[in-house]
Amino acid sequence: MILPTALLVNNLGLFIFEVIGYHACHSVVMLLDGYFHLCQAILCTVRIVSHQIQFTYTPRHTYGLARVGVVGELVAFICFLSLSISVFLESLKHLIDVIFIIPKQESDTTKLYTAHGREHIHSLIDHPKFILGVGIYATISNCLLGIAILYNVVKSSRKFKKQLEQRRANRKQPLPRKLFSKSCTY
Repeated sequence: MILPTALLVNNLGLFIFEVIGYHACHSVVMLLDGYFHLCQAILCTVRIVSHQIQFTYTPRHTYGLARVGVVGELVAFICFLSLSISVFLESLKHLIDVIFIIPKQESDTTKLYTAHGREHIHSLIDHPKFILGVGIYATISNCLLGIAILYNVVKSSRKFKKQLEQRRANRKQPLPRKLFSKSCTY
């Protein structure tokens, strides 16, 4: 239960950071990624609730809610990783723009800039480390939490496989004679 809660807190934190980053840096990818993290937080909440439903009611009354959370979380992890990498790559692109391309453009006096283009360039000059920091944090935290989730899934599948093997071995043994009563003889 700790991993889904950690993932929920991580996604809410990244949502807040990336919405702030959008307003500070005018990065549309950060805004989209921020709202994707909000979607991830909702998905993590579903996972936590489905886990509680699984242990509160009998498996017959869950109607698949306990299983939907696991599949949804794994699919969302792949999307989360891809968007985290896209933010990281965009931050590298902006950092390269700030270091190499924008200084060359500003030294060229024959070029005209629009007001929005100038504002966008200065916001990138002022905050490239913020974009890079959010991209690095999102990628590393997602990879670490993903590895922890994968470890738990592999561990539980091995445990389940071991239980199945024990059940198969027990099925091959004959039933004890004490189970048969004298009144049920044929």
